[in-house]
Amino acid sequence: VADPPVPVVLGGQTPRTRTDGELVAAIVEPSHKLAPAYPRENLKSGDLSRMGDFADAMTVRQLIDVVAFLQAHYEVVPPPVPTH
Repeated sequence: VADPPVPVVLGGQTPRTRTDGELVAAIVEPSHKLAPAYPRENLKSGDLSRMGDFADAMTVRQLIDVVAFLQAHYEVVPPPVPTH
């Protein structure tokens, strides 16, 4: 458990679809690829996520269920068109 807790917003609008593989990788090894805009205060040290490693903490069925839940709660919207 991260201390202090890291606020996590699940679902909402996103500019692109995440593949099931990307979501699985983010859950199993959260420090593998962090978003460039990831807040530095939410890091443990260096470039390590404060989210725990869940590789041995859940079954494959649980992992599939989490990914299915996430996929169902995101809406892909095109990024705003820049105005000049």
